[in-house]
Amino acid sequence: MLKTLIRLSILLLTLSFSVRSGAQVAAMKTPFELDSLSSATYEQAIEHYEVLAKAYPNRCSLITLGATDSGKPLQIFIITDKRDGNVQTFFINNGIHAGEPCGIDASMMFARDLVAGEFKDIPLVNAQVAIIPVYNIGGALNRGSYSRANQNGPKAYGFRGNSKNLDLNRDFVKRDSRNAEWITVALRALSPDVFIDTHTTNGADYQYDLTVIATQPEKLGPILGPFMRDKFLPALYKGVEAAGHPVSPYVYSNGVPQEAGIKPFIESPRYSSGYAALHHSLAFITEAHMLKPFDKRVRSTEAFLHTALDFWLDNKTEIAAARKANKVAIAQANEVVLKWRVDSSRADTLDFRGYAAVREKSKVTGAERLRYDENKPETVRTVYHAYAKPELSVAAPKAYYIPQAYAELIEGVPNLFVASDAIRIQRDTMISGQAYFIEDYQTNRRPYEGHYVHYAVELRKTPMRIKAYAGDLIIPITSDNIRLHTATLEPQAPDSYFAWGFFDSWLQQKEHFSSYVFEETAARMLTRDVNLKAEFEKKRRSDESFRQNPSAQLEWLYQQSPNYEHPMRYPVLRLE
Repeated sequence: MLKTLIRLSILLLTLSFSVRSGAQVAAMKTPFELDSLSSATYEQAIEHYEVLAKAYPNRCSLITLGATDSGKPLQIFIITDKRDGNVQTFFINNGIHAGEPCGIDASMMFARDLVAGEFKDIPLVNAQVAIIPVYNIGGALNRGSYSRANQNGPKAYGFRGNSKNLDLNRDFVKRDSRNAEWITVALRALSPDVFIDTHTTNGADYQYDLTVIATQPEKLGPILGPFMRDKFLPALYKGVEAAGHPVSPYVYSNGVPQEAGIKPFIESPRYSSGYAALHHSLAFITEAHMLKPFDKRVRSTEAFLHTALDFWLDNKTEIAAARKANKVAIAQANEVVLKWRVDSSRADTLDFRGYAAVREKSKVTGAERLRYDENKPETVRTVYHAYAKPELSVAAPKAYYIPQAYAELIEGVPNLFVASDAIRIQRDTMISGQAYFIEDYQTNRRPYEGHYVHYAVELRKTPMRIKAYAGDLIIPITSDNIRLHTATLEPQAPDSYFAWGFFDSWLQQKEHFSSYVFEETAARMLTRDVNLKAEFEKKRRSDESFRQNPSAQLEWLYQQSPNYEHPMRYPVLRLE
């Protein structure tokens, strides 16, 4: 698949650029390097990668996947040396929030130096670096200087929302954007060992140039988790610090971290790193601090990329084995975790480098306000809740059945790059499995990223035999896909397709009855079925409100009749 993509990409490269010498490319300066307050435009970023690909066609290529919501194509820049076996991937995504462009500029320098500059001799044998130059292209084109009110530069940058005004870092499961359709294809095709999504923070002030969200080790699994906690994260922090940039775990707080303590941000699969973790990738979100000068933000992000790459190259054999073993361990476990929460019973401490908090009267509102005094840096031993624990788990089935009407949820955009793991039923047949009925749920009152999200879902599980049609899908659960499909097809999962509202039509009853007609049917039911009559009379005796409500009594009998369609049945069947 990847070789085909590379051959296609060479044909798709823009031909208007003259071939430059290796020395010229190595000396090529980015807009940021020419002016440390400038960030590359979308056009400048793409031109940069096109020049690299044209000058070094045997080492790198710019692959076009497909059109995004902006109409412009999503592209991936691939760097590699030699392929003669299983190829492992180091994946960088930039500009998901186009107003946070540190990674766009850092990756341009990183790619140039890896292809033609001081790091060109680093061997990439059966290893590839994949870089998305700009993911949120629509947001990058919507360029200005004021949308990030709390951000210290650059002079101009993009906007958080894409061409549909979607936050693309909430779109990895629901895939309302074409951007998400294509990046999920890329992630499935490349199955990266390491996934990095580059950002700029919001929130509190402190001394660090960079903070890092790493997928919680417990969430990663029994083999990858300890590797992340004990080996990868310490190496990252040490390397970035050695490059001259203070670095810390992500601060999920708008208050004073050294007072409140540090808690992890538990990212569900709607987020890029949460989605990558479903594929057993070691996933990170870099958060350059919004108030630091732009050059520090870019350079600290660049330092993180180099540190992570060096560690990956030194340990990729161990990482490959750990990912393989981790998949088997997850598949063999009795249950798969659908939802995680902070484990407040366990905590570490860290020496947090913050600023003294000043609480004073606001000149605007007259109320007390918080101010950080950057003239008074302080290091405070701070509680760090670094652990997570399961909140909701489920036993995985052997397979799921899903009607073909929902095939796009499973298979995504039609493409030649990733084979579907679903099997199409060849002829109409009856199948048996376990069905879910939605007993209760809550729904957000306001839309969130274009959806009214369901939560607090209560289920009833019952055996059922249904008619399946030619073209419907059976999805066998394997060690490769168990996390992805349980996270999206189990209704109680926080980012399931049910939670995002894709099955709402099944929550509405389509047929009902007229009382004056059903009266006769109800009477015949009670005459013919003595057990039904006994149950009916028992309910009338024990439930005063039921006895006083004729409509409720007819409704109850209707629900016992063959006329009742059993609404609230989730159409996905568990095959156990």
